[in-house]
Amino acid sequence: MPNHTLNLIEKLILILTAIIVVVGFVVFFRNPALFEQYTYEDGLVEWLTVLGLLLGAAICVYRFVKLLGKRHWIFLAITLLLGIMLFVVAGEEVSWGQRIFGIESSALFQQNNLQQETNFHNLVVNGVKINKLIFTFGLIAELGAFLLVMP
Repeated sequence: MPNHTLNLIEKLILILTAIIVVVGFVVFFRNPALFEQYTYEDGLVEWLTVLGLLLGAAICVYRFVKLLGKRHWIFLAITLLLGIMLFVVAGEEVSWGQRIFGIESSALFQQNNLQQETNFHNLVVNGVKINKLIFTFGLIAELGAFLLVMP
Protein backbone atom coordinates (compact mmCIF):
# COMPACT_ATOMS: atom_id res chain seq x y z
CA MET A 1 0.00 0.00 0.00
CA PRO A 2 1.44 3.42 -0.97
CA ASN A 3 2.35 5.88 1.76
CA HIS A 4 -0.10 8.80 1.72
CA THR A 5 1.32 10.71 4.68
CA LEU A 6 1.27 14.45 4.15
CA ASN A 7 4.54 16.31 4.55
CA LEU A 8 4.86 19.65 6.35
CA ILE A 9 4.36 21.81 3.24
CA GLU A 10 1.23 19.89 2.24
CA LYS A 11 -0.17 20.30 5.74
CA LEU A 12 0.58 24.03 5.63
CA ILE A 13 -1.17 24.36 2.26
CA LEU A 14 -4.27 22.59 3.56
CA ILE A 15 -4.32 24.62 6.78
CA LEU A 16 -3.82 27.87 4.86
CA THR A 17 -6.61 27.01 2.43
CA ALA A 18 -8.99 26.01 5.23
CA ILE A 19 -8.31 29.22 7.14
CA ILE A 20 -8.85 31.41 4.06
CA VAL A 21 -12.12 29.67 3.19
CA VAL A 22 -13.55 29.52 6.73
CA VAL A 23 -12.67 33.14 7.49
CA GLY A 24 -14.11 34.16 4.12
CA PHE A 25 -17.42 32.39 4.76
CA VAL A 26 -17.76 33.75 8.29
CA VAL A 27 -16.88 37.30 7.30
CA PHE A 28 -19.12 37.17 4.21
CA PHE A 29 -22.21 36.27 6.23
CA ARG A 30 -21.41 38.38 9.32
CA ASN A 31 -19.94 41.58 7.89
CA PRO A 32 -20.16 42.19 4.12
CA ALA A 33 -18.19 45.44 4.38
CA LEU A 34 -15.32 43.62 6.08
CA PHE A 35 -15.56 40.91 3.41
CA GLU A 36 -14.92 43.58 0.77
CA GLN A 37 -11.73 44.53 2.63
CA TYR A 38 -10.78 40.87 3.09
CA THR A 39 -10.98 40.16 -0.65
CA TYR A 40 -9.68 43.55 -1.77
CA GLU A 41 -7.24 43.66 -4.71
CA ASP A 42 -3.66 43.38 -3.38
CA GLY A 43 -5.06 42.38 -0.01
CA LEU A 44 -4.48 39.52 2.40
CA VAL A 45 -6.36 36.87 0.42
CA GLU A 46 -4.45 37.62 -2.76
CA TRP A 47 -1.11 37.41 -0.96
CA LEU A 48 -2.12 34.13 0.71
CA THR A 49 -3.34 32.78 -2.64
CA VAL A 50 0.07 33.43 -4.17
CA LEU A 51 1.74 31.72 -1.22
CA GLY A 52 -0.53 28.68 -1.57
CA LEU A 53 0.08 28.45 -5.32
CA LEU A 54 3.85 28.66 -4.87
CA LEU A 55 3.79 26.02 -2.13
CA GLY A 56 1.67 23.77 -4.38
CA ALA A 57 4.15 24.24 -7.23
CA ALA A 58 7.02 23.39 -4.89
CA ILE A 59 5.29 20.18 -3.78
CA CYS A 60 4.73 19.09 -7.38
CA VAL A 61 8.36 19.71 -8.35
CA TYR A 62 9.56 17.99 -5.16
CA ARG A 63 7.37 14.97 -5.90
CA PHE A 64 8.53 14.90 -9.52
CA VAL A 65 12.18 14.78 -8.45
CA LYS A 66 11.56 12.33 -5.61
CA LEU A 67 9.56 9.92 -7.78
CA LEU A 68 11.73 10.17 -10.90
CA GLY A 69 12.44 6.62 -12.04
CA LYS A 70 9.95 5.18 -9.53
CA ARG A 71 6.67 6.12 -11.20
CA HIS A 72 5.31 5.93 -14.74
CA TRP A 73 6.45 8.76 -17.04
CA ILE A 74 2.86 9.94 -17.61
CA PHE A 75 2.35 10.45 -13.87
CA LEU A 76 5.65 12.31 -13.67
CA ALA A 77 4.84 14.48 -16.69
CA ILE A 78 1.42 15.46 -15.33
CA THR A 79 2.88 16.15 -11.87
CA LEU A 80 5.57 18.39 -13.35
CA LEU A 81 3.06 20.09 -15.66
CA LEU A 82 0.79 20.77 -12.68
CA GLY A 83 3.74 22.29 -10.81
CA ILE A 84 4.60 24.52 -13.75
CA MET A 85 0.98 25.51 -14.12
CA LEU A 86 0.69 26.43 -10.43
CA PHE A 87 3.87 28.51 -10.73
CA VAL A 88 2.51 30.33 -13.81
CA VAL A 89 -0.80 31.02 -12.07
CA ALA A 90 1.11 32.38 -9.05
CA GLY A 91 3.03 34.60 -11.47
CA GLU A 92 -0.24 35.83 -12.90
CA GLU A 93 -1.38 36.79 -9.42
CA VAL A 94 1.73 38.89 -8.81
CA SER A 95 0.62 41.60 -11.20
CA TRP A 96 0.03 43.48 -7.94
CA GLY A 97 3.82 43.76 -7.87
CA GLN A 98 3.47 46.23 -10.72
CA ARG A 99 1.60 48.65 -8.51
CA ILE A 100 3.91 48.10 -5.54
CA PHE A 101 7.07 48.75 -7.58
CA GLY A 102 5.52 51.34 -9.93
CA ILE A 103 6.10 49.36 -13.15
CA GLU A 104 4.06 50.55 -16.12
CA SER A 105 2.39 48.13 -18.51
CA SER A 106 3.36 48.16 -22.16
CA ALA A 107 0.97 49.55 -24.77
CA LEU A 108 -0.09 45.99 -25.70
CA PHE A 109 -1.33 45.29 -22.19
CA GLN A 110 -2.81 48.76 -21.68
CA GLN A 111 -4.91 48.34 -24.82
CA ASN A 112 -5.88 44.66 -24.47
CA ASN A 113 -5.91 43.97 -20.71
CA LEU A 114 -9.13 44.58 -18.77
CA GLN A 115 -7.14 46.02 -15.84
CA GLN A 116 -4.24 47.45 -17.90
CA GLU A 117 -1.86 45.08 -16.04
CA THR A 118 1.00 43.00 -17.39
CA ASN A 119 -0.59 39.59 -17.07
CA PHE A 120 -2.47 37.16 -19.25
CA HIS A 121 -5.49 36.39 -17.11
CA ASN A 122 -7.15 39.74 -17.87
CA LEU A 123 -6.06 39.83 -21.52
CA VAL A 124 -8.71 40.02 -24.24
CA VAL A 125 -7.72 39.17 -27.82
CA ASN A 126 -10.30 39.59 -30.60
CA GLY A 127 -13.07 39.57 -27.99
CA VAL A 128 -11.85 36.31 -26.42
CA LYS A 129 -10.89 36.39 -22.76
CA ILE A 130 -7.58 34.55 -22.48
CA ASN A 131 -8.32 33.79 -18.84
CA LYS A 132 -11.37 31.76 -19.79
CA LEU A 133 -9.70 30.09 -22.74
CA ILE A 134 -6.40 29.04 -21.17
CA PHE A 135 -6.74 29.12 -17.43
CA THR A 136 -10.27 27.77 -17.05
CA PHE A 137 -10.22 25.12 -19.75
CA GLY A 138 -6.49 24.39 -19.38
CA LEU A 139 -6.73 24.00 -15.62
CA ILE A 140 -9.81 21.80 -15.90
CA ALA A 141 -8.04 19.58 -18.46
CA GLU A 142 -4.86 19.38 -16.35
CA LEU A 143 -6.64 18.67 -13.08
CA GLY A 144 -9.00 16.26 -14.84
CA ALA A 145 -6.06 14.32 -16.23
CA PHE A 146 -4.30 14.39 -12.86
CA LEU A 147 -7.34 13.34 -10.84
CA LEU A 148 -9.09 10.99 -13.27
CA VAL A 149 -6.40 9.41 -15.41
CA MET A 150 -3.58 9.12 -12.89
CA PRO A 151 -5.32 7.12 -10.15
